[in-house]
Amino acid sequence: MSNADGADLKTITIPKSVKTIGDNAFMNCSKSLTIKTPKGSAAAKYAKKNGIKVKYI
Repeated sequence: MSNADGADLKTITIPKSVKTIGDNAFMNCSKSLTIKTPKGSAAAKYAKKNGIKVKYI
């Protein structure tokens, strides 16, 4: 179970249907966070911009 602030969050899957992600959405998450998302999605762009690992699905 994750902490309410997301500190224990290791992976999250975000579908292509998500069009925007707030600037600080993953601010308190672990540095080992990986976002699983389709290539070219808003989540992939967010991950790249914020130095978050991304795995394309």
